Amino acid sequence: MKNKELLIIIDGSALIYRAFYAIPDSFVTKSGAPTNAVYGFTQSVRKILKDYSPEYIAVAFDVKGPTHRHEIFDDYKAERPPMPDLLGEQIPHIKAVTKAYSIPVLEKTGYEADDIIAAVARRAGKAGLKVAIITGDKDMYQLVDADTVILDYNSGTEYGEAEVEEKFGVPPSSIRDLLALAGDSSDNIPGVPGVGPKTAVKLLKEYGSIDAIYEGIDGVGAAKLKARLIEHKKSAYLSRRLATLHEDVDFGEEIEDLKSAAPDYEELAALFKSFEFAKLLREARADGGLGSSGDEGRPEYTTIKTQEALSALLERIKGGVGPVALHIESGKGVFTALSIALSASELFILDISPADALFIDTEGFLKALLEEASIELVTDDAKSLHLYAFKNQIDVGKIIHDTSIASY
Repeated sequence: MKNKELLIIIDGSALIYRAFYAIPDSFVTKSGAPTNAVYGFTQSVRKILKDYSPEYIAVAFDVKGPTHRHEIFDDYKAERPPMPDLLGEQIPHIKAVTKAYSIPVLEKTGYEADDIIAAVARRAGKAGLKVAIITGDKDMYQLVDADTVILDYNSGTEYGEAEVEEKFGVPPSSIRDLLALAGDSSDNIPGVPGVGPKTAVKLLKEYGSIDAIYEGIDGVGAAKLKARLIEHKKSAYLSRRLATLHEDVDFGEEIEDLKSAAPDYEELAALFKSFEFAKLLREARADGGLGSSGDEGRPEYTTIKTQEALSALLERIKGGVGPVALHIESGKGVFTALSIALSASELFILDISPADALFIDTEGFLKALLEEASIELVTDDAKSLHLYAFKNQIDVGKIIHDTSIASY
């Protein structure tokens, strides 16, 4: 397997839900547009590309609307809540990011991403590739064979044939029958009422398949279990049809079309700028050799050099300017430097040398700033401010936000 080229196929629908619920929906742009799922999805794709460097890669997405499974069972996935609106409006952005990374987007009306993944995996296996599927769905484990694994990209764990049997109690070839008996609440696959995973595994180990179970139904010893199996035979076979992935779906691409390619860094930079992903924007521009755009560099600032300028700044703040961002540097309770932002474009820096300290009352300024209850302070290190205040007998007024805590 190590000598084979690798194809990674990502269940995009599973990955976006994971990203959406992993990052708070307060992760938005300045205009309030949600970007939490876009950010989480992007970080996952970057990690996958960095850690595995696959020779081939693709992302499969579900298409909105009924599938062929709804044609045979109206209540398929009926219990699943609709996609949250805050996630739905991010889907086009997620697909745009995927395409900017030069990763093919695969989707087909009437079929689920699972069916597309099954078709890609089988065709890639026949082409001599190793296939790693990134997904969270139980039914996908039926695809595992000598050429195909389920990959947990965070831990690096691969679920091959032995690992699947250890996890579920049956080999990959029996996953469909396991779901046929025990059902799957996430997809509203009914199974046989009263038959749970343990009983299903026990039956499959004894008989091998649901076909063999029903052929030898008279040999099922437990009367209640036998009665349930007979009564719900139709449901068992319906459930197996629902759990069976369609490996013959035409997903619109040839395997060679899934070869990895260099990202479109200009497009990535444009997208990251629109999403206000500052760090990802810098990295995309650096990786693409695009240089700095000039708008993410160090902002202009004013250096305070006199007592008059410092006093004027204090009076202006007391007059009401809204929240004030404050950063101080101190050692052993001695103030050494200070920076203040009244807005994103109005910044002041005070760097104190021993000589300057004779002419500028920095400690008086900081005491007045910290003790004034009407001034709302934002800082990147409230702990340092409190320690400085404690050592200098200052009663801190109102610190409303600490960005280091928020970042954590």
